[in-house]
Amino acid sequence: MCACERMAATCAGARQAAHFSLPIEAGDLRLGVVNLLCVGEQRLSDEDRDLLAGIGAQISEVVSNAWLRLSWLGKARQALLESLVDARRMSAGGWPGIA
Repeated sequence: MCACERMAATCAGARQAAHFSLPIEAGDLRLGVVNLLCVGEQRLSDEDRDLLAGIGAQISEVVSNAWLRLSWLGKARQALLESLVDARRMSAGGWPGIA
C-alpha cells in the first residue's frame, strides 16, 4: 500500500517504486521541492542520490540568483522612481539655492 496518493496513481500495477525529493532553497528560505518518481525494478543507488542532490543544489543556486537579481532590480527601479519624483519636485518649485 502506497501512502502518497499521486505516487499510488502513477505506480498502479508496478511492483516497486522509489520516491526522491529535492529541496529548492535560497539560503534559509525554502522555495519548493522537486519530487522524482522511479517506477520499476531499478533502484536509486547512492551515486544516483548524490547526483540528484547535486542537481537540486544547482537548481537552488539558479533560483536564488534569480531571486536576488529580481530583488536588486526592484530596488533599482524604486530608486529611479524616487529620483524622478525628486527631479519633478525641484523643477516645479525651483532648484534649491537658486533664485
